[in-house]
Amino acid sequence: MPRKVYLEHNPEGDYHLYDQGKLVAYITIFPLKKEAITAFMKGEMRGWQLDPDDIEQLVPGKSIEVLLMDMVTTPTVPPQKRKEYGRLIIVNLLKILQSWGAKGIEITKFHAIAGTSNGQHILESAKFTQGEKRGTGRIAYELGVDNSDTRWLRGYKRALEEWKQRQKISTAENASNDGSKKQSVRTQNPAIERYRTL
Repeated sequence: MPRKVYLEHNPEGDYHLYDQGKLVAYITIFPLKKEAITAFMKGEMRGWQLDPDDIEQLVPGKSIEVLLMDMVTTPTVPPQKRKEYGRLIIVNLLKILQSWGAKGIEITKFHAIAGTSNGQHILESAKFTQGEKRGTGRIAYELGVDNSDTRWLRGYKRALEEWKQRQKISTAENASNDGSKKQSVRTQNPAIERYRTL
């Protein structure tokens, strides 16, 4: 399935890094339905076989699980430069996640497949838990958000908690305003209040 089709369902799933106008790295991250994530992680489905309808929308307050589908850096530069591109795309990913938290997007778990030793190192450094091997050199990883104290999630968690606190304040203010309106109705329309108590 063309990548464009996936992005039409969720345009916030693909992020590019450019150097002097050239694409040097990108990362693909999609919230997916549980069944699709399970099939992908078991090796029953690859990224290009994903049904666009399995892509979840980013809805404030809705719990989702996220698949880190791709993280690619160009192989046409020296290793140190390529490592720097990888670092920059990860830094941008953290900013993206923090923006999701600020919108109230509740991520419960991250999933990923590492196909290289470098990918494995990145995921293990990020405190992902290693799962089963999926074919030659492919290893499944996952990370539960609630029980993780990893540093790279702190910005996301803080932003999400601030969003939740704002929702509580807003709900309390709305309830208070509704109560004031009801009191005003009772004061201005005592006949209606007496009728209701009959």
